Amino acid sequence: MHARWGSPLRELVAPMISEDAYPRFVEGLMELLSSTPPSACAGAAEFLQSARSRGLPVVIVTSNESALAGRDLQTLGLAGLVDAVFGSDVTAFHKPDPRVFDEAAALLSSKWGVDIGDCIYVGDSLTDHASAQGLCAFGAVTSGATTRTQFLEADVPDHWVHDSLHSLSQNLYR
Repeated sequence: MHARWGSPLRELVAPMISEDAYPRFVEGLMELLSSTPPSACAGAAEFLQSARSRGLPVVIVTSNESALAGRDLQTLGLAGLVDAVFGSDVTAFHKPDPRVFDEAAALLSSKWGVDIGDCIYVGDSLTDHASAQGLCAFGAVTSGATTRTQFLEADVPDHWVHDSLHSLSQNLYR
């Protein structure tokens, strides 16, 4: 599972669940997750509020389903700090293919006049890093399965690797 981390949810569970059963699986997962509240990464609210206070758009591109990501943001009280969520169910391409950002890039350009090359993609996996290569800056947060050493070995510059969103936020917005 670790080797496939960052893949779309549908691909992660494909070896265990038939395509026909997938919608029921997602419904069941949402029901299960509603009884198990999510927890935000350290500094998530501060990071998003800092972006919002600077008038920066916040767009999430996730390998999760859009509804699951949206539910988590709502539960955590963070939904109002995010402008859009693009889950693997709505993107034509998936990580690590950089075209996973196509829909987000189009929205950023059309709505805010922001070029994807001027953005920072924050992720917690080597798959996230591979997705951003040559497209935009990448901020690594070691809150997931990938360690600082692994990010550094993958040539993520040291100043872009942080142990929390709080730390990344402090370095970005000083």
